[in-house]
Amino acid sequence: TIFVGLSSFLLPLIHPFFTTEIQLILYSTLGFLGVYYVYNLPNEENIGTKIPIGNIQSDYDWSLIAKAVVPTFIIALGAGFTIPVINLFFHDVHGMKAPQFSLMNSIAFTFVAFAGLLIPAIKRKFGYQVSITLFQSLAIIMLFFMGTSEWYSHTSIGLVVAMITFTIRQPLMKMMSAINASIWSGCWFASAKVFSLFREAGVRYSNIIFVTVGLYIIGVAWYYWLIKQHEQRKT
Repeated sequence: TIFVGLSSFLLPLIHPFFTTEIQLILYSTLGFLGVYYVYNLPNEENIGTKIPIGNIQSDYDWSLIAKAVVPTFIIALGAGFTIPVINLFFHDVHGMKAPQFSLMNSIAFTFVAFAGLLIPAIKRKFGYQVSITLFQSLAIIMLFFMGTSEWYSHTSIGLVVAMITFTIRQPLMKMMSAINASIWSGCWFASAKVFSLFREAGVRYSNIIFVTVGLYIIGVAWYYWLIKQHEQRKT
């Protein structure tokens, strides 16, 4: 993401040939390099203990799994209303072009990379309530203020607030490590469908972002309750 963000900003400056369409083709073609690395993976794979299909119901604590999955589902559903289309928010509300957005995204994910290095130490020192609940709460606050920037987007301060809150929010939200990719993908698909209905109905971007904020709050509160339950079981 850091590399693509910088490239998308610099390539159009180097030559007008590098339009958005050309860049998409270029990045997609580069993606096929992954095939080389797949074929060079070690042949030996450490596979965990297999559970017979007939014992799935009894050998898993499905109640505990559901408690852990629900907040991820809620947060992923909320994220689907905002994160995949955040570039549209910056374009339609603040007039930011694709190269400038790519540069901002690259800077934000540079902070994400540093945050990924810090979170293990923070988790060891402060526990899950700080590493998950606190940082996610701060990310929600940043997202809320980013949404409010639509109210004063006609002023120069609107774009500044949106850029700052977006850049800070990214590493804060990415600090949550226990994210199930399949849940996020499925929720984003469903959210994208609802997002299109919202926009067709004329719902403002800020209101859609506030839907995300509301679902985030429910998800993070659920995580807080789950952590408290976990701590009580340990004692």
